[in-house]
Amino acid sequence: PEFAECPSLRDWVDMSFWSDRPVEKVASYLGSAPMVVAGGPERCLICERLPTQGVAYRTDGEWYWADTLAHYAREHGVRIPDALYSRMKAANYSPPETLWTTRGEYRLVLGGLEVPKAHRELIAGAIAGGFE
Repeated sequence: PEFAECPSLRDWVDMSFWSDRPVEKVASYLGSAPMVVAGGPERCLICERLPTQGVAYRTDGEWYWADTLAHYAREHGVRIPDALYSRMKAANYSPPETLWTTRGEYRLVLGGLEVPKAHRELIAGAIAGGFE
């Protein structure tokens, strides 16, 4: 089990975290940052809802996340790391519109991110041929 040491997503449910934070602005940021790579649909681990479209993995140049994190925050009160929240707030909840325009820039941006091993293979494919 590759993720045996990982905490449960349910351990991050914290409705009080959102009591004084604009969850809709945060969810918008999470769902609209530049897309790194897209995958298939992933069922919600809490309510088991299956999205109508595949999951996109996004970045703001520093953080990397699945856009389903917006659903988890909005619908289930899953908290996000304080440092990510601070970054969003400092950007007035507006993610960068673009971080790259060429394969070289894409490679540079992604080279500085901690990305799961399985996603690195997808990203390598995008760099090799699918990215324009």
